[in-house]
Amino acid sequence: MVGLNRRIVLVWTVYLLVISALMYGSLRVLQSSVDPVSPTVIIVVPGVSFVIGLAYLLLQYRSWDVVMQDEELRLQRGVLRTKQTFIPYKQIQHIDVEARPLERVFGLSRLVVYTAGAPRSDLVVPGLDSSDALVLQERLS
Repeated sequence: MVGLNRRIVLVWTVYLLVISALMYGSLRVLQSSVDPVSPTVIIVVPGVSFVIGLAYLLLQYRSWDVVMQDEELRLQRGVLRTKQTFIPYKQIQHIDVEARPLERVFGLSRLVVYTAGAPRSDLVVPGLDSSDALVLQERLS
């Protein structure tokens, strides 16, 4: 069983902070335009959105479960709607290990599993420690 690294919560939090800052900036622009916006709304809306988003991403982090079974890879995730994916090893075409810039800063990678079958049958596992992602890539290849 492989779990997401806790540092992915920091990455997601940075993204959430950027979104909240953009929301705050947009409300400030609206305040200075034709439709004035209450100063309370300018602070409360991004703040509440950030708190709700933070709670959601913590639940999202806890919902991920990756298990290598005898003949298949099993992935379970989801907060509001749980999704389970089973990929037989014989359907795996190739596996990539990728890291976006912010993920690299935190020493994280994402495992991308490409499968034979239906279109959009790729599977992405974010937030893995870079060394764990390489080990998984080797074991699944």
